[in-house]
Amino acid sequence: MEKEQKRINYPRKIARIILKTVLFIFLFVVFVFLLILTPPVQRFLTSKVESYLQNKLKTKVEIGSISFGLSGKVGLENVYIEDRTKDTLVSGGTIKAHLNFLKLFSNEVEVKDLELQNITAKVKRVLPDTAFNFQFIMDAFMTEKSKAPDTAQSAPMKLDISDIALDNINLRYLDDVTGNDMFAHIGTLSATIDTLDPYTQHFDIPTVIARNVQANVKQKKPLVTPEPLSKDIADAQTPAAMKLSLGSIDLNKIAIQYANDVSALYTTINIGQLKTKEKLIDLATNRIYLDQAALSNSNFAVRLGKTEAAKVVAKETKQEVKAQKEAGWDFRIDDIQIDNNAIRFDNDNSARLAHGMDFNHIDADSVTLHADNFIMNTDSVGARITAGTMKDRSGFELDTLQGDILYAFNQTYFKDLLIKTPGSEIKRSASLQYASFDALTKDFAKTVFNLEVVDSRLQVKDILLFAPQLRSNPAMSNPNAVWY
Repeated sequence: MEKEQKRINYPRKIARIILKTVLFIFLFVVFVFLLILTPPVQRFLTSKVESYLQNKLKTKVEIGSISFGLSGKVGLENVYIEDRTKDTLVSGGTIKAHLNFLKLFSNEVEVKDLELQNITAKVKRVLPDTAFNFQFIMDAFMTEKSKAPDTAQSAPMKLDISDIALDNINLRYLDDVTGNDMFAHIGTLSATIDTLDPYTQHFDIPTVIARNVQANVKQKKPLVTPEPLSKDIADAQTPAAMKLSLGSIDLNKIAIQYANDVSALYTTINIGQLKTKEKLIDLATNRIYLDQAALSNSNFAVRLGKTEAAKVVAKETKQEVKAQKEAGWDFRIDDIQIDNNAIRFDNDNSARLAHGMDFNHIDADSVTLHADNFIMNTDSVGARITAGTMKDRSGFELDTLQGDILYAFNQTYFKDLLIKTPGSEIKRSASLQYASFDALTKDFAKTVFNLEVVDSRLQVKDILLFAPQLRSNPAMSNPNAVWY
């Protein structure tokens, strides 16, 4: 009998070997990955990472634990890093995030649900050193330049971060070069981010919610230096490179204190609640449109001390206002709700007035303003006011303010006007027609008036509050007298 020899199918055999090899490699990778997820291996990796960073940074580094999850979840617990002066750079707390590991191979960092809890960070630049205390970290991980000249530039790494949550964060910033000394505490802050591109300065942040935030800022150098108006105008007219979209903002219990002893400028801001909802922010064309702006139960205090530097601040502020006007800003707010706020301003370079409304020393509370269709641009300021109240230390008390108000380049009007104080009531309308803003001040005699005053009364007390120089006039001898 002849033996039939079977021909060996080499392609099939090779394919089977390759398939088994690939399957083995895959199972090995899965095994290693699952092994990494076990607590003993993660503790081993934590010690190795800690040791590596200490040797790399030449400073003390402690990491309580590093954890990984199948979904890409990464966590760091009890992190401590010292700077080169043996002071704290970062310490404490928890850092959690969901990281897309596959994106790292395409030069992209995609982070979701980034959470930071109980973190303290200190950033400082103390003379004679002109570098920040974290510069050594950047230097340690900076890639060495190739000996051969490399004309090709690698693409910057893409950064994609969304859903940030901060809880009990303390920040200390000290900079001798700029003269800033700041401490900030963030109780809670959450934000959703659609776009975060620092290379093109494109930021799209749909929501920001912050609670219990405190900041104390002290500045040891002059706030501003004298500059010609032409430079301020040129700077203001330079289009902003940043593309910013903020969406809705909700702030509660925000306290900010600023002090500059050199410029003698002191500011205190306590925000009870602030809510805004964006309609359009276009910094390139100087347009900011909001659907809503609501501010309630807040206090603002500004004091300008009696120094030469303070006079420079006042002068530069006036110049900056004029420069920004030349830049052509356009603000619009569909709905304004301001309720029960307090405003205080003191300019110590001007003596207090013994009588009347003193605009260099304002102390107003119960400030409320409800308005629709607010506009402020190069040639117009206007709104439809539905409610307005306030009380000032001078004795002025506003019970009601309503009406359509417009101050434009060729006309000013008050329509459906109602102003009420405890002793006065003014209504109905007034309009002024003039050729230009300059004509209104320089050629006032040519201004055309159209007044309609109906069932109105004016108490002498209110007249004297805004024109105290009339106190010696016999017609004003009785502050309680009422003119109809």
